[in-house]
Amino acid sequence: MTPRQFAAECRACNPFTDPETAAVYLKAAADSYEGVIEQAKAACEQKYRSTLDQYAEKVEQLKDRISDLEDELEEKRIELAQLGGLDLLIGRLKATAERLEAVQVKADKPAAAQKKPCAKPAAPKGKTAEKYFEDFWAEYPKKRSKQVALKAWTRLAPNKELYNKIMAALRAQKQSAEWRRDGGQYIPYPATWINGGCWEDETAPEQTSGCGEHSYDLNKLLEHATNNIPTIP
Repeated sequence: MTPRQFAAECRACNPFTDPETAAVYLKAAADSYEGVIEQAKAACEQKYRSTLDQYAEKVEQLKDRISDLEDELEEKRIELAQLGGLDLLIGRLKATAERLEAVQVKADKPAAAQKKPCAKPAAPKGKTAEKYFEDFWAEYPKKRSKQVALKAWTRLAPNKELYNKIMAALRAQKQSAEWRRDGGQYIPYPATWINGGCWEDETAPEQTSGCGEHSYDLNKLLEHATNNIPTIP
Protein backbone atom coordinates (compact mmCIF):
# COMPACT_ATOMS: atom_id res chain seq x y z
CA MET A 1 0.00 0.00 0.00
CA THR A 2 1.38 3.37 -0.97
CA PRO A 3 1.11 6.40 1.32
CA ARG A 4 -1.42 7.93 -1.04
CA GLN A 5 -3.61 4.81 -0.92
CA PHE A 6 -3.29 4.68 2.84
CA ALA A 7 -4.42 8.31 3.14
CA ALA A 8 -7.42 7.61 0.85
CA GLU A 9 -8.54 4.67 3.01
CA CYS A 10 -8.16 6.71 6.16
CA ARG A 11 -10.38 9.41 4.75
CA ALA A 12 -12.93 6.79 3.63
CA CYS A 13 -13.32 4.73 6.85
CA ASN A 14 -11.94 7.05 9.52
CA PRO A 15 -9.99 4.18 11.21
CA PHE A 16 -8.75 6.26 14.08
CA THR A 17 -12.06 5.77 15.93
CA ASP A 18 -10.78 2.28 16.81
CA PRO A 19 -7.27 2.09 18.38
CA GLU A 20 -6.57 -1.40 17.13
CA THR A 21 -7.61 -0.46 13.60
CA ALA A 22 -5.51 2.67 13.83
CA ALA A 23 -2.50 0.60 14.88
CA VAL A 24 -2.94 -1.73 11.93
CA TYR A 25 -3.19 1.18 9.54
CA LEU A 26 -0.16 2.91 11.02
CA LYS A 27 1.92 -0.28 10.76
CA ALA A 28 0.85 -0.65 7.17
CA ALA A 29 1.76 2.96 6.51
CA ALA A 30 5.18 2.44 8.12
CA ASP A 31 5.82 -0.63 5.97
CA SER A 32 4.75 1.31 2.93
CA TYR A 33 7.17 4.16 3.70
CA GLU A 34 9.98 1.68 4.31
CA GLY A 35 9.34 0.24 0.84
CA VAL A 36 9.48 3.74 -0.65
CA ILE A 37 12.74 4.42 1.15
CA GLU A 38 14.27 1.17 -0.15
CA GLN A 39 13.17 2.00 -3.66
CA ALA A 40 14.73 5.46 -3.33
CA LYS A 41 17.97 3.93 -2.07
CA ALA A 42 18.06 1.45 -4.93
CA ALA A 43 17.39 4.24 -7.43
CA CYS A 44 20.18 6.37 -5.95
CA GLU A 45 22.60 3.48 -5.96
CA GLN A 46 21.75 2.68 -9.56
CA LYS A 47 22.23 6.31 -10.57
CA TYR A 48 25.56 6.68 -8.79
CA ARG A 49 26.72 3.28 -10.04
CA SER A 50 25.98 4.37 -13.60
CA THR A 51 27.87 7.64 -13.05
CA LEU A 52 30.82 5.77 -11.58
CA ASP A 53 30.84 3.41 -14.55
CA GLN A 54 30.93 6.40 -16.91
CA TYR A 55 33.84 7.93 -15.02
CA ALA A 56 35.68 4.61 -15.06
CA GLU A 57 35.15 4.36 -18.82
CA LYS A 58 36.51 7.91 -19.30
CA VAL A 59 39.54 7.06 -17.19
CA GLU A 60 40.26 4.06 -19.43
CA GLN A 61 39.91 6.24 -22.51
CA LEU A 62 42.34 8.76 -21.04
CA LYS A 63 44.80 5.98 -20.27
CA ASP A 64 44.59 4.75 -23.87
CA ARG A 65 45.17 8.29 -25.13
CA ILE A 66 48.19 8.73 -22.87
CA SER A 67 49.59 5.45 -24.17
CA ASP A 68 49.12 6.65 -27.78
CA LEU A 69 50.86 9.95 -26.97
CA GLU A 70 53.78 8.11 -25.41
CA ASP A 71 54.14 6.01 -28.58
CA GLU A 72 54.08 9.15 -30.74
CA LEU A 73 56.68 10.77 -28.49
CA GLU A 74 58.96 7.77 -28.86
CA GLU A 75 58.58 7.92 -32.65
CA LYS A 76 59.51 11.63 -32.60
CA ARG A 77 62.57 10.86 -30.50
CA ILE A 78 63.66 8.26 -33.05
CA GLU A 79 63.13 10.72 -35.91
CA LEU A 80 65.17 13.39 -34.09
CA ALA A 81 67.97 10.90 -33.53
CA GLN A 82 67.94 10.02 -37.23
CA LEU A 83 68.02 13.71 -38.19
CA GLY A 84 71.01 14.21 -35.91
CA GLY A 85 72.78 11.39 -37.73
CA LEU A 86 71.97 13.01 -41.07
CA ASP A 87 73.36 16.36 -39.90
CA LEU A 88 76.58 14.64 -38.85
CA LEU A 89 76.82 12.90 -42.24
CA ILE A 90 76.23 16.19 -44.09
CA GLY A 91 78.96 17.86 -42.03
CA ARG A 92 81.41 15.10 -42.92
CA LEU A 93 80.52 15.35 -46.61
CA LYS A 94 81.10 19.11 -46.55
CA ALA A 95 84.49 18.65 -44.88
CA THR A 96 85.43 16.03 -47.51
CA ALA A 97 84.35 18.37 -50.33
CA GLU A 98 86.52 21.18 -48.91
CA ARG A 99 89.55 18.88 -48.72
CA LEU A 100 88.99 17.73 -52.31
CA GLU A 101 88.70 21.33 -53.44
CA ALA A 102 91.96 22.22 -51.71
CA VAL A 103 93.66 19.27 -53.45
CA GLN A 104 92.26 20.42 -56.80
CA VAL A 105 93.61 23.93 -56.23
CA LYS A 106 97.07 22.52 -55.56
CA ALA A 107 96.83 20.38 -58.70
CA ASP A 108 95.90 23.42 -60.81
CA LYS A 109 98.84 25.42 -59.51
CA PRO A 110 101.53 25.78 -62.27
CA ALA A 111 104.98 24.37 -61.65
CA ALA A 112 106.54 27.80 -62.05
CA ALA A 113 104.31 29.21 -59.33
CA GLN A 114 105.29 26.38 -56.97
CA LYS A 115 108.94 27.51 -57.02
CA LYS A 116 109.65 29.76 -54.10
CA PRO A 117 111.25 33.10 -55.05
CA CYS A 118 114.67 33.95 -53.72
CA ALA A 119 113.46 37.03 -51.91
CA LYS A 120 109.93 36.98 -50.54
CA PRO A 121 108.18 40.35 -50.34
CA ALA A 122 107.82 41.72 -46.86
CA ALA A 123 104.45 40.68 -45.44
CA PRO A 124 102.20 43.41 -44.08
CA LYS A 125 101.60 43.27 -40.37
CA GLY A 126 98.52 43.50 -38.21
CA LYS A 127 95.20 43.79 -39.99
CA THR A 128 96.74 45.15 -43.22
CA ALA A 129 96.92 41.74 -44.96
CA GLU A 130 93.32 40.99 -44.02
CA LYS A 131 92.19 44.38 -45.29
CA TYR A 132 94.10 43.86 -48.55
CA PHE A 133 92.35 40.52 -49.03
CA GLU A 134 88.90 41.98 -48.33
CA ASP A 135 89.54 44.67 -50.99
CA PHE A 136 90.72 41.99 -53.41
CA TRP A 137 87.67 39.81 -52.65
CA ALA A 138 85.28 42.70 -53.19
CA GLU A 139 86.90 43.41 -56.57
CA TYR A 140 87.12 39.81 -57.81
CA PRO A 141 84.10 38.94 -60.03
CA LYS A 142 83.79 35.21 -59.20
CA LYS A 143 83.35 34.77 -55.45
CA ARG A 144 83.95 31.07 -54.81
CA SER A 145 85.75 29.26 -51.93
CA LYS A 146 86.62 32.33 -49.91
CA GLN A 147 88.45 30.44 -47.17
CA VAL A 148 90.67 28.63 -49.69
CA ALA A 149 91.41 31.96 -51.38
CA LEU A 150 92.24 33.52 -48.01
CA LYS A 151 94.75 30.74 -47.30
CA ALA A 152 96.41 31.31 -50.68
CA TRP A 153 96.51 35.07 -50.02
CA THR A 154 98.03 34.52 -46.58
CA ARG A 155 100.77 32.34 -48.06
CA LEU A 156 101.48 35.04 -50.66
CA ALA A 157 101.47 37.82 -48.05
CA PRO A 158 101.76 40.71 -50.55
CA ASN A 159 103.17 44.06 -49.55
CA LYS A 160 101.65 47.34 -50.68
CA GLU A 161 103.59 47.41 -53.96
CA LEU A 162 102.62 43.85 -54.90
CA TYR A 163 99.04 44.50 -53.80
CA ASN A 164 98.78 47.50 -56.12
CA LYS A 165 100.20 45.42 -58.98
CA ILE A 166 97.70 42.61 -58.29
CA MET A 167 94.73 44.96 -58.21
CA ALA A 168 95.81 46.72 -61.43
CA ALA A 169 96.16 43.38 -63.23
CA LEU A 170 92.81 42.20 -61.86
CA ARG A 171 90.99 45.30 -63.11
CA ALA A 172 92.59 44.87 -66.54
CA GLN A 173 91.71 41.19 -66.78
CA LYS A 174 88.12 41.91 -65.76
CA GLN A 175 87.78 43.87 -69.00
CA SER A 176 89.23 41.05 -71.13
CA ALA A 177 87.05 39.25 -73.67
CA GLU A 178 87.76 35.91 -72.03
CA TRP A 179 86.46 36.97 -68.62
CA ARG A 180 83.40 38.67 -70.09
CA ARG A 181 82.48 35.79 -72.39
CA ASP A 182 79.45 33.60 -71.54
CA GLY A 183 78.65 35.50 -68.38
CA GLY A 184 82.11 34.97 -66.83
CA GLN A 185 82.15 31.20 -67.31
CA TYR A 186 85.91 31.12 -67.94
CA ILE A 187 86.91 33.25 -64.95
CA PRO A 188 89.20 31.11 -62.72
CA TYR A 189 88.52 30.60 -59.02
CA PRO A 190 90.18 33.29 -56.88
CA ALA A 191 92.45 30.75 -55.13
CA THR A 192 93.57 29.38 -58.51
CA TRP A 193 94.21 32.90 -59.75
CA ILE A 194 96.34 33.75 -56.68
CA ASN A 195 98.27 30.47 -56.63
CA GLY A 196 98.95 30.74 -60.36
CA GLY A 197 100.41 34.25 -60.11
CA CYS A 198 97.99 35.30 -62.86
CA TRP A 199 98.58 39.01 -62.22
CA GLU A 200 101.84 38.53 -64.19
CA ASP A 201 99.95 37.51 -67.36
CA GLU A 202 99.83 39.91 -70.27
CA THR A 203 96.28 41.06 -70.83
CA ALA A 204 94.50 43.27 -73.32
CA PRO A 205 90.77 44.08 -73.45
CA GLU A 206 90.43 42.13 -76.73
CA GLN A 207 92.45 39.14 -75.53
CA THR A 208 91.99 36.53 -72.83
CA SER A 209 94.02 36.32 -69.65
CA GLY A 210 96.69 33.66 -69.29
CA CYS A 211 94.61 31.79 -66.71
CA GLY A 212 91.77 30.70 -69.06
CA GLU A 213 91.32 29.08 -72.41
CA HIS A 214 93.04 30.81 -75.38
CA SER A 215 91.11 32.43 -78.21
CA TYR A 216 92.64 34.63 -80.88
CA ASP A 217 91.38 37.21 -83.37
CA LEU A 218 92.82 36.08 -86.73
CA ASN A 219 92.43 39.50 -88.33
CA LYS A 220 94.35 41.14 -85.50
CA LEU A 221 97.16 38.60 -85.80
CA LEU A 222 97.44 39.12 -89.59
CA GLU A 223 97.47 42.88 -89.17
CA HIS A 224 100.15 42.62 -86.52
CA ALA A 225 102.28 40.30 -88.64
CA THR A 226 101.95 42.56 -91.71
CA ASN A 227 102.96 45.68 -89.76
CA ASN A 228 105.96 43.98 -88.21
CA ILE A 229 107.48 42.22 -91.30
CA PRO A 230 111.06 43.53 -91.65
CA THR A 231 111.78 45.57 -94.81
CA ILE A 232 114.65 44.28 -97.02
CA PRO A 233 116.65 47.13 -98.57
